[in-house]
Amino acid sequence: MVRPDYFGPNIQTAASNVFQKDSGDISNCLLEWEAMKDTLISEGIEVMEFEAIKNAPDAIFPNWFTTYSNQTLDLFPMEAPNRQLERDNPSLDKLLHAYKIEIDFTEMELKGLALESTSSLVLDRINNIAYCSISSRSNLNLARDWAIRKGFELVAFHSSYLNKPIYHTNVVIWIGTSIAGICEDAIKGNDLIIIKDTLQKDKQILSLTIDQLGAYCGNMLEVRNKKGELLLLMSKSANHALGCNQKSTLKEFYAKLLVVDLTNIEKIGGGSARCMVQELY
Repeated sequence: MVRPDYFGPNIQTAASNVFQKDSGDISNCLLEWEAMKDTLISEGIEVMEFEAIKNAPDAIFPNWFTTYSNQTLDLFPMEAPNRQLERDNPSLDKLLHAYKIEIDFTEMELKGLALESTSSLVLDRINNIAYCSISSRSNLNLARDWAIRKGFELVAFHSSYLNKPIYHTNVVIWIGTSIAGICEDAIKGNDLIIIKDTLQKDKQILSLTIDQLGAYCGNMLEVRNKKGELLLLMSKSANHALGCNQKSTLKEFYAKLLVVDLTNIEKIGGGSARCMVQELY
């Protein structure tokens, strides 16, 4: 997790991210971040804290790298120039003490191409399947290249919200060990059929409405604590938007639903719980 000391509205990403709103109290964002970190730690999840980055208002969302269980990491190209700054800080040096770079796509920024890590690529690591909703921040050709090099099957599709392409895949779909949440109303035609057929091979599908997508129900994250228990991390707004039957279904798969108040971070940054956490394998 990256401290939000310099967090704030990002005009460079506003055009592609309709979830950003010109509202929210910036003074409460650090409190929300600290409460989320404390919640994770209290539930037996180890948290590595990265340093805040000046002139990079979205650094709170560390989606410029991805790690793997073979102690490698990949570096990804970011669309906005002030997001590209996020790699140039001591956090990368800290990562390189434990991980070796396998793929570095950052030079693609010179060509105006982006593929923003686990925000663009929602990974089913059990089955080596990557889901990618195509947008200006999730380039199809880069996703294909990454999938070939990593040995993943790529399921690419198009999704939309408020008549615009959804900027990040992890807003419309999340994937757990045995269950996945997906906003079917945001995905049309054959794309949806392919996604559901792929997911249903070994997962139950939790269908989300378009209103629930807007409340960040697609931006949840499955985590495992030191006891080996599976927990599901979500924001207060997402939890509030879920129906009773949906919550009951989730509790069949998870020892606990971890609910954190991210009201101001969501409004200002246009991202939620999953966006704020990068897994270290």
